[in-house]
Amino acid sequence: MCRRWYAYMVEGPVDSVDSYLYSDTGSPSCFSGRRLCAIYATCDPTNPNQPLTISQSLQNYIATGITNGGPQPQPPEKPYVYFFSFRR
Repeated sequence: MCRRWYAYMVEGPVDSVDSYLYSDTGSPSCFSGRRLCAIYATCDPTNPNQPLTISQSLQNYIATGITNGGPQPQPPEKPYVYFFSFRR
């Protein structure tokens, strides 16, 4: 089973696989903030450019990260969700 980083496309529901796109740049450069940046998810075997599903665990990490403003789960555990700060 493959896992990849997928960038959030900044619109669409966070629990929809259509809201994410495979990022071939490796780990995301974003880290913390309150806007969803990327998720580390299981690949869809028929379309690896899209995650297979947005699991309940990922949804919980997203909700917690938006509230706390940091990667989830928190280091030293391996983060599966990264966020960014929006500055003008």
